[in-house]
Amino acid sequence: TASPYGELACGVPELEPPTLLGSWKLSRVIVDRRADEQSSVEGHTEFTREDDGRIKWSESGTLRRGGTQVEVSRVLFLEPRESGWFVTFEDGRDFHPWAPQIGNLAAWYREA
Repeated sequence: TASPYGELACGVPELEPPTLLGSWKLSRVIVDRRADEQSSVEGHTEFTREDDGRIKWSESGTLRRGGTQVEVSRVLFLEPRESGWFVTFEDGRDFHPWAPQIGNLAAWYREA
């Protein structure tokens, strides 16, 4: 998908995690439906292959909420399973199935 930032790689249903290896610019909208608030994160994402076949998903950036800004980071893993790819937390706990769908509120743009 064309974008002023470069190659866009989110919101593509057939997107497979190995195609994401490398560095990306991150742009995410976070919707808090209970508080009826919206925040955003701008930063960087790095996808790297681990020796065990998983893909390490590292994010860092600036969270903006109201007039507040704070530096944030997290590490997740994409794990291949019989039923497809699964997202886990850094400590190995399950998070959710990998399901990049149109309408996601995050986008990754390939860094030059």
